[in-house]
Amino acid sequence: MDSQIFNKSTFLKNLKTYAGGGVVAKFLSVLVFMFIVKILTVEEFSQLAIYLIVVDLLTVIASFGLASTMLRIEFLDKKTILINSIVLLISSSFILSLFFLIFFPSLIDIMGGNYTFLIQYKFIIILAFIVKSLMALFRGFLVSVEEPKIYIKLMIFMELLFFIAIIISTLIHFRTENNGLIFVVMSQTLSIFLATIYGFFLIYKTFPAGNISINVIKTIISKSWAYMLKNLIGVMQMEASKIILSIVATSTILGVYSFYSLVVNKMSFFVGMFDKVYVPKIKNLYTSQDTNKIKHADLLVKKVTMIYACLSLLAMLSIALIFIFISNNKSLFTFLNQEYLDYLDLFFLIILSWVIGNFRSFFDVWQYMDKKTLNIRLLGSHFVILLLLYFGGLWFYSYFDMFGLIYNQLLITICYLIFSVYQYKKYCMSEGSDQ
Repeated sequence: MDSQIFNKSTFLKNLKTYAGGGVVAKFLSVLVFMFIVKILTVEEFSQLAIYLIVVDLLTVIASFGLASTMLRIEFLDKKTILINSIVLLISSSFILSLFFLIFFPSLIDIMGGNYTFLIQYKFIIILAFIVKSLMALFRGFLVSVEEPKIYIKLMIFMELLFFIAIIISTLIHFRTENNGLIFVVMSQTLSIFLATIYGFFLIYKTFPAGNISINVIKTIISKSWAYMLKNLIGVMQMEASKIILSIVATSTILGVYSFYSLVVNKMSFFVGMFDKVYVPKIKNLYTSQDTNKIKHADLLVKKVTMIYACLSLLAMLSIALIFIFISNNKSLFTFLNQEYLDYLDLFFLIILSWVIGNFRSFFDVWQYMDKKTLNIRLLGSHFVILLLLYFGGLWFYSYFDMFGLIYNQLLITICYLIFSVYQYKKYCMSEGSDQ
């Protein structure tokens, strides 16, 4: 196996598979997004953002960091790990659902304002976080065992279902003139639910189920807790600006910011394409018995980083030219709400922060080293960032309004990139990292 860990042809083959299939899935996703923009008002977009924040937080808790844990377990164990992870996920989802139904109304009363509408969506939220947790687990499994063809087949199926559902929802919405948000969230949840069933059969057709074991489940919990906390903090970090705006700003401002954040999320395909090939490859390389693994790993990190740097520079120049064109020809884009067009400069800053932040993922391989001290350091660094995002965000917002949130993000992103490079050189460029 070691001789194939750094197989260049395999790396490129997997990259082409993710790129080719990912383009199809992302094209369908963009079409879905266009329908969503047509259905939702700016204010409803702010409600969609709040709904997705709640679902994502619950998904992280229910999934218990299991998708991330898949990258830490040897290949031969993964089919046993998967079935036990499913049992653990379903059990945790049941318990979490009970707590959610009991305490959620009280939390809504405390939050008030922009959050009150969520009461009528509580059962949809439960179904949504359960199916999203299962889907995240299946996707993590397929990436970790380097099965890009099955992964892409599953993603295309899910996006195709969402596309069909959103078209039907759009037709019904314009006939009935009901709230557009309910159509969007129901379409998304139904498509993920059906795709999860399809994914289950796809995976177990290729990887027969292992045995269910309490000891294995205990081992999974011991390996997953740090990643569950990290992912929970990660969601709080990623959604920091939206959470702040949902409390201190109007629904229109939150809707505009959420719209542009979702556009950037659609662009994340290009980085995700690298990550799905890069992360399992670099992890397998560091845990191999190859005597030159440090050299090979560093070479891979440098090559992927250089490719991303060149593509990013080209992309930012292209985006700048596109924004200049849109600013000078707003009359050609009447299909978009005017509020979105008024904040193109905000959109450019969001993209810039996102592009710089993506460099960190290529040096973040130090977090996959199986050391307790690294887990603590990892959680500590992310917790500090979380505090800076919220307290710093509020301070910058008081001086620069919505733009202050992006200034704060940019400053933190650059500092953490420097920290990640330092950690990479300290732990991943040393033979002691794999002791």
